[in-house]
Amino acid sequence: MSTKKISSTFAALLLILTSDLAFAESPPQAWQRIYDAQGIQVDELWQEDKTLPTFRGQTIIESDPWSILAILQDTARSHEWVHRCMVSRQIERHGLTNYIIYNRTDAPWPFEDRDVVVHSRVSIPDNSNEILISIQSTTHSEAKEVKGVVRMPSLKGHYRLKMLSPSVTWIEYQIDAHPGGRLARWLARMATKDLPFKTLEGLRSRVDEMSQSQEYKATAAQFLALYLEKSKPKQEDASVVNIATQ
Repeated sequence: MSTKKISSTFAALLLILTSDLAFAESPPQAWQRIYDAQGIQVDELWQEDKTLPTFRGQTIIESDPWSILAILQDTARSHEWVHRCMVSRQIERHGLTNYIIYNRTDAPWPFEDRDVVVHSRVSIPDNSNEILISIQSTTHSEAKEVKGVVRMPSLKGHYRLKMLSPSVTWIEYQIDAHPGGRLARWLARMATKDLPFKTLEGLRSRVDEMSQSQEYKATAAQFLALYLEKSKPKQEDASVVNIATQ
């Protein structure tokens, strides 16, 4: 190998090592804004003994929340818009709001892809304008570990939607994960910014693309009906009101 090549290789290695050292020095223990562009804000939160920070992305989408929910629950096609998603499939589904999902994420060479099995639940609190999709890692007999792919030890997170108006929705996407295996700090930092930003960017585009889809409209109508049912005054509350006014 020539002296020039050796020098270049050493310089590149030194850059990676020094970047990792700087990255490891006393990371902040509170949410820090790391990116803000195209109406999408990305924050990270470092905790001790973690190789990957908790990250969140927030944005506003010009759509009703039911149409966004219709996109989010269509996990079989998540790879078409979720950043670096290679495979996403439902293993189990219980009604409209409860499912088990297998997800595989592409990692740049020479690092191994990651996969995870999660339990996803849609919650619509009574008399609220917010909807929560919680995500929690789990296990399932139909999702065996794949050779050459690192199964993530843990993952939890959520999509949180807030209806600002009938046609405008604020959304937050947050993930706290232990990636497992070997992961360079520079890659962790890149993932912290790119995954929430590009996923929300992809979701916004997907909502626009599918706005006229009859399939998605039908699913959105189901979510709206569920919300309206949740928003009805409880029978016992109505009885109390009637007694109080007599």
